Amino acid sequence: MACEFKGGAHFGYAKATWPLATLTADESKLVIRASILGEHRFRPDDVVEVRVVRWFPILAQGVQVLHVREDRPERIIFWTLRSPETVRRAIEAAGFRGTAPAMDIPAPRGFPLRWPFVVGALLLWNGAFLYDGPWRGGRPGPFTLGALALLFATSLAIRMPGPVQRMVLAEPGALARIRSALNIVTLVSAMLLLAFVVMALR
Repeated sequence: MACEFKGGAHFGYAKATWPLATLTADESKLVIRASILGEHRFRPDDVVEVRVVRWFPILAQGVQVLHVREDRPERIIFWTLRSPETVRRAIEAAGFRGTAPAMDIPAPRGFPLRWPFVVGALLLWNGAFLYDGPWRGGRPGPFTLGALALLFATSLAIRMPGPVQRMVLAEPGALARIRSALNIVTLVSAMLLLAFVVMALR
């Protein structure tokens, strides 16, 4: 019998708070969906175990999916206000049990982005805001708008194979690890760019 819970989620570098995430499980699959962060779907042979994590009572407790998939973030956690043990037992009662051997867990991976890109992006971002100086009349300057537009464009271009992806990612497989965080960057930069353009045209 399938089970379903509402809660929060932690996918790699991205987080979704309660109740934006949903965990469902039956004997053939375990799925965690988290609004704009997307979803992660596992078969029993993808998972070593579903284990309880408790960083802080009630506020940071849940279950972590210990998996062998290299195209998924290393850390996938479903946060719950319920007892984590209750969630774990419900997953097992639904028939889902990990069958992957622990020796197949991928080795820890490094930072997903190239450091020269990170340093350059930070310098460009801060320089754009500093160059514009204090906004006059509450209006953002052209360099601020340009920085936001470049961030939005880069967050889209990085998803497709090509020079931008090679320049930004440490290795091609890193895209799957940062996709959830990338969705947030795309959405937030688009909203800020739209708001700032409206402010600039007033």
